[in-house]
Amino acid sequence: QNRPQPATTIELHILDPIQGRRISPLLISRKGLILSHSANDHIVLAEFPNGDLGRWIAQIEWATGNVHWVVSDENINAFPTLNSNGDIAWSSRSQEDNRFHLVVQTVRGRRSIDDGKSDWILPSFLGDDRLRVFRITDGSLHLVELDLRTRDPLLTAIALPIVEAGATRTLAWQLAAANQPTYWHQTHAFYHPLFH
Repeated sequence: QNRPQPATTIELHILDPIQGRRISPLLISRKGLILSHSANDHIVLAEFPNGDLGRWIAQIEWATGNVHWVVSDENINAFPTLNSNGDIAWSSRSQEDNRFHLVVQTVRGRRSIDDGKSDWILPSFLGDDRLRVFRITDGSLHLVELDLRTRDPLLTAIALPIVEAGATRTLAWQLAAANQPTYWHQTHAFYHPLFH
């Protein structure tokens, strides 16, 4: 669903474990943002469901609460992730299509990664130059690792088969929630839904 969520608000709270001071929270003025799971020392990412106008992705600065749009087009943009360099990746699809492709934005520019048939969802950085993403194709689910240093990351992709039939976005979401990598680690422990 991509209905606007005008009632949601975000507050940033500064924690002071050394002095124990209470500091007033910073209220983000833009309503309707939904926090993502991805943040670094400078920003946190959020999604903005905007109905027929698309689903946008924003970055919120920790220090000021300023909101900057990463993408604000008519597409459904979801599942943003970032690394320590500030590179951002997310899944994107048109409102008419039901299949996501990947978008990666770095200081060198923005590029799309797509094989033309798979649903690419829930990307996560592993270090600064690798991306792990769930790929659903014809009912099968794979966890795919992409090397972003290559000209065509699909040519050097490594795929771990997870489910051979009946895969859904819901299953991928459950796996991603239970297996959250952190971009500063080069390894990733993985819980398999069938072989645990």
